[in-house]
Amino acid sequence: MTVSTHLSRVSLFGDPSQLSIGEPFDVAHGWDLATIKGPAELFTFRLEVEGRDVGDGDLLETTDDGLVHRLFHFKFTGWPRGVFTLTGRWLAPCCDAVDLGYPGPCPIAHQPIEVWVEQHTVIVGA
Repeated sequence: MTVSTHLSRVSLFGDPSQLSIGEPFDVAHGWDLATIKGPAELFTFRLEVEGRDVGDGDLLETTDDGLVHRLFHFKFTGWPRGVFTLTGRWLAPCCDAVDLGYPGPCPIAHQPIEVWVEQHTVIVGA
């Protein structure tokens, strides 16, 4: 017998998320890559909860029509009542980050650097 659990999706963008106490949820963010200079595996996403890194997550990578999708998926079983801060960090090879607006220069072309940080509030049991 397979038991399916519905997960509420929490996006780091937009208004604060509101969840019930113990409600399972997930976070999924990453990259859609077309033309890149550095290796695709250097385009990563890190997630922090209350300032603590929660690991790599599950990488889902697909390709269609030359576009590479790298999605990092994190699952949570639910949290107690409270207000929590999630921080997402997008990293890319420096040579590609310059194309995304990073001022450069790049001391090492393929060195991963942080190109975007997004914080999001999760309110549990409001």
